Formats: sequence, C-alpha cells, structure tokens
Amino acid sequence: MIGDQFILNPIVSAIHETTLPTVPENVWPWLVQVGSGRAGWYSWDWIDNLGRKSAIRILPEYQHLECGDIVPGYPGATRMFVVRAISPGRHLVLAVPSASSGDIATWTLEIASGEDESTVLRSCLRMGPVRLAGISIPSWLIAWPLRVGHHIMQTKQFRELQKRCG
Repeated sequence: MIGDQFILNPIVSAIHETTLPTVPENVWPWLVQVGSGRAGWYSWDWIDNLGRKSAIRILPEYQHLECGDIVPGYPGATRMFVVRAISPGRHLVLAVPSASSGDIATWTLEIASGEDESTVLRSCLRMGPVRLAGISIPSWLIAWPLRVGHHIMQTKQFRELQKRCG
C-alpha cells in the first residue's frame, strides 16, 4: 500500500477494508478532516477523543492538509501524527515520528472506486521496532495488543463512516 515505504521492517502490519455506500468524492471529505481537535476519529470517542464527539457533518475548515502538517492524535496534543503523504481523493498517510529519526508507525487510509457507485476504503497500520531508553522492546510484547486495539478502533471507525456516508 501507499505509505509502506516509511516503515520498511514492520513488527506489525494490519490491513482492514470496508465498502462504503457512496462514491469516493463523498468519502474523502470525511477522511481529510480527521484528528483530535478537528473532526475526531469517528471511533470510540471516549477512548481516542476523551469523550468529545466526532463530527457528524463535513467541516469546511478542516478540508485541507499538506505533507508535514500535524494532525493531533488526542486532545491537547501538538504532535502525534504528521502527514507523510497525501493525494486528495485517493490516500492519506499519517505517521508517528520518532524522537531520533524516521517514524515509529504509519496509518494509511486509501480509497478507490468500488462497484455500483461505492467506495472501497482500506486502512493499514504499520509499526516498526520500538526502543525505550535505548532498549529494544520485544515485538511479541507489542504486536498482539496493538493488533487487537487497532482492530477494535478501526472496525468502529468503519462502522461510523458507513453511517455518515450512507
């Protein structure tokens, strides 16, 4: 997928896919406005947005992103996600930058035309090796909880986008 080049040797790679009942032009505005303090994440708001409800309409003030822009991951964050790649109407790649170099993780949202005026939305989470205080954290300690957590959050986001785009 687009964005795979930012995490070359992932310890986690999780791909999810859904079909939304509208054309890609109607889906993109929902994706480009994601973020805490923006439109939210359309997921479990009490977890990833400290209870602030995700938007139920398109917000014109959040319809533009460029590479290098910051997308807050949680309320009050000034970093968390950085836009690494964007092609309006096609894909958005958000990265969690490392304090030293490169990225810790990426989250890609990619849309394509489906059958009968629908949209195929793919999500890919990739996470590279993790070091804390110079010590490598074993992948088995991180991979399973991250996969489960991402699956729960991504499933909810897809369900909420189904409602908003339906």
